[in-house]
Amino acid sequence: MPTSTVFQPATDTFGQFTVSHSPARALSPEAEARKAARKHFLIGTGFVAGLIALFGMVSVADRTLFPEPQLTAQEQAYFASALD
Repeated sequence: MPTSTVFQPATDTFGQFTVSHSPARALSPEAEARKAARKHFLIGTGFVAGLIALFGMVSVADRTLFPEPQLTAQEQAYFASALD
């Protein structure tokens, strides 16, 4: 790797003018805060959506593996007369 790609000077001088370079694209503090808030909102929304999907899958698996027994007409009549 050439030396010029490893070390870049932080400033360039053109006569009496000095131009400094930032290592990355600089954003204002407000823009950085909005970007961070958006990222945290998306992470939180994804987490909640993941929890809802997980509980939905658990519910479907539970109903599939352990179905509710259906009462026959005779059992329903017995249950209704037992509560009278």
